[in-house]
Amino acid sequence: MVSLNYNKKTGGLVKVNGLRSQAWSLYNKKSDKPFKISRSKFSNFLDCERCFYLDRVKGLKEPDTPGWALNSTVDDLLKKNLITTGNQKNLIQFLRSKI
Repeated sequence: MVSLNYNKKTGGLVKVNGLRSQAWSLYNKKSDKPFKISRSKFSNFLDCERCFYLDRVKGLKEPDTPGWALNSTVDDLLKKNLITTGNQKNLIQFLRSKI
């Protein structure tokens, strides 16, 4: 199964590998700086220590909830159709052809 996320900069869909890309969000045992976590991450630690370890030490993200890609795609198609045709009968025919 391929996971996709919407990229706000490019406006397209990109593959997701499930790993954190920002080094500052990962715990580094060799660092002298204190590791800061948010209240919600601390709550995650209390809920499941192993999940917190996988997230903050190994960099493995929690599975995302299904995105809005389908909803936004349907919305874009509806808007394009209404702008180009301007009438609802054509919109209904258009939707039936896409199903």
